[in-house]
Amino acid sequence: MAERNTVVGIDLLVAGALIASMGYLLVRSTAINAFGFSLATVGAVVLLVVPEDIARPALSRLLADSTANLEALLEETGLRARAYYIPSPEGLKSFVSGGDEGSNGGAEITADELRTLARPPLSLIIESRGRKGLLLTPPGATLVREAALGAGDDPEEAVRTVVVETSGLAKGARLVQEGTSIKLELNSPVSESRTPYYNRCLGTLATSVAACAIARVLGSPIRLMEEQLDGATRFAVFRLFSEEASKEER
Repeated sequence: MAERNTVVGIDLLVAGALIASMGYLLVRSTAINAFGFSLATVGAVVLLVVPEDIARPALSRLLADSTANLEALLEETGLRARAYYIPSPEGLKSFVSGGDEGSNGGAEITADELRTLARPPLSLIIESRGRKGLLLTPPGATLVREAALGAGDDPEEAVRTVVVETSGLAKGARLVQEGTSIKLELNSPVSESRTPYYNRCLGTLATSVAACAIARVLGSPIRLMEEQLDGATRFAVFRLFSEEASKEER
């Protein structure tokens, strides 16, 4: 695990430095610049201060800090659309669109279009169908990679691995897939009320990490459609974007 923590720390440190440079040199955005520095700081902490196994409470706090950094970025840009989670060779990405594809009679975005957005050259601010959006690396992306989840793994077991066993963000998880609809139940999930913009776009932290795992093992983009809390259980519904699932649904 020590080597794994080193990899995570270096990844966050490098990504933060690149984003901070982009925010300062290219778009002159204080929020993007601050987010980059914050991400680099988290990476430095993991790299220098946490050489051994990260206890679950500490890991969940680190994830929450990353979520708070993205919160500032989403608030600054004013984006409010539900996020797409896109698996790619470059790692798991989240795309928050500047509009709502498929609304007002517009054509629904396709799985191929989503995969194209996550291909190099990668940029923080990208354009889709004439609207600018954000291509983000969600906090759960590193967890999914370090858990060695792969295409074809059982989605429910994958969610349990990263959300329950590794991060302790929930006490239990259940997943049901029907065609392009994926329904998720999380028992006693960690709640974060300080990030309303992140929660609106990418889902609450436990749901967001679960989405990363689902997209990774299914090998196709998914989109968060709705999320709600009922007592101690959080329910979320995702839509799967794949040609095979769409054919089966029809």
